[in-house]
Amino acid sequence: MPTDSFPKEFPGVTPVLVTDDSPTAIKFYEEAFDAKVLGGARESNGKWWYCELFINGGRMMVQDVHPDDMPFKAPTAEPPAKLGGTASLVHIYVNDVDASYRRAIEAGAKSLQEPTDLFWGDRNAGIIDPAGHRWIISTRVKNVDLEWLTRVTNEAVAETEKARSSK
Repeated sequence: MPTDSFPKEFPGVTPVLVTDDSPTAIKFYEEAFDAKVLGGARESNGKWWYCELFINGGRMMVQDVHPDDMPFKAPTAEPPAKLGGTASLVHIYVNDVDASYRRAIEAGAKSLQEPTDLFWGDRNAGIIDPAGHRWIISTRVKNVDLEWLTRVTNEAVAETEKARSSK
């Protein structure tokens, strides 16, 4: 039987969020985003070598920093707390950004931005989850033409650069 070059259940990019407390992070994702745990490898102390989650039609993984004594070598990263923050954002579209934002805050997230309507047609909110990862939560409220959006955004970039150069 031929082998597929990638599993069907992973059709696109799969983020892997590293934490130093995966059980707390996973509980947050379940409460805030209705995440479903699909499986993974877990130590007796509750820490996950990897945990596959299903959220809003897509998959992501959560893992603790891999221990040095793992029986195989696998790439890992440091959690945001050890790095003093994170260099990436996780973006998720939901049916109701206001309700999802409230649930995330109630589940332990810190607010970066309350839900706000933006010119490109989305209503966005921003949070930092308990593991230190930053999320953009969005609901599309208005469809906009890509050509118009590109023109308007490039005009904003040009205005910003002009203002910077005059300082």
